[in-house]
Amino acid sequence: MAKVMQREFASPATWGNRLKNSDVGGDYDVIACVEGHFAYIEVKSSPPKHIDIPEVKAFIDRVQTLRPDFAIFLEDTHLRMKDKLAMMFEEEMRQRYGKQANQDYPVRRLHEEIFSINNIIFITNTKPDLIINIGTCLKHFFARGL
Repeated sequence: MAKVMQREFASPATWGNRLKNSDVGGDYDVIACVEGHFAYIEVKSSPPKHIDIPEVKAFIDRVQTLRPDFAIFLEDTHLRMKDKLAMMFEEEMRQRYGKQANQDYPVRRLHEEIFSINNIIFITNTKPDLIINIGTCLKHFFARGL
């Protein structure tokens, strides 16, 4: 994914990053600079049925620790995202932020199987195409008007 960011989006990127003295475990799969914006991309290669809420929680924990301008949770699959992954993100937002989560941090479908939380956190798969989907996430991030 780091090479894709470099080749397709002219964005310097590194992979397998770890933060010393961090309370959050695991690594940061891809960290990139996209048009001057700090990005974090988590890449999952297992099918959605093998991803559980602790992985979603760990991703959100890493986002809160790293504080990127935007983050992408990328599932390397052509399977649907709404049935399980989008729902797990909704649940994690409710766990963190309570009843206001649906209003303040809604998980919205952007296009096909690409979802967003406030156009800052994106959840996507690779169908129909990895480059197209990442490009869609970037388009929505840059269109926020900030």
